[in-house]
Amino acid sequence: MSKLAKIIGGAIVAAGVAMGSVAFAANNTTTVIDPTNPSDAPKISQDIENKKFDTDKPTFSGYTFPNTLVTIYIYSKPIVGTTYSDSTGYWSWTSAEAIPAGNHSVQATVTDSQGHVSMASTATAFEISSNVAGASAKAGTNWVIYAIWALVAIFILAGGYALTRKRQVEE
Repeated sequence: MSKLAKIIGGAIVAAGVAMGSVAFAANNTTTVIDPTNPSDAPKISQDIENKKFDTDKPTFSGYTFPNTLVTIYIYSKPIVGTTYSDSTGYWSWTSAEAIPAGNHSVQATVTDSQGHVSMASTATAFEISSNVAGASAKAGTNWVIYAIWALVAIFILAGGYALTRKRQVEE
């Protein structure tokens, strides 16, 4: 049984890891990932849970096995990103794609050197504020579209009125 280094509030805590496939070898130790063991899934920082972000490109972080590939999944709009954990197991990833305003969740998996993928982490809920510049621009765009349609309707009605008035004058 090997050890998984977890970073919790700056302290390193060791936890046991069940048998599975080889993830990496460092400091003469071998770490294993068991794709069926939920404790081998990467952890997402708890300070993200139910957080309301004021940016549409938030940063997510957490911990897992050191020096491994971490894949991040954003739902409700499927966005997938990857990063590597550092030598302590800490990982951090910032979305390059804007996430729309509203409620979402994030999950992560870790992939070992043999290509085995861990179970997904527990889904962590978060929110993108509607006050984000991208969300405001979308709301502003919708207002402009409605204003244009209103002007078109006014011109159509005014044109119809003018034609009716012209016919009445001719008669």
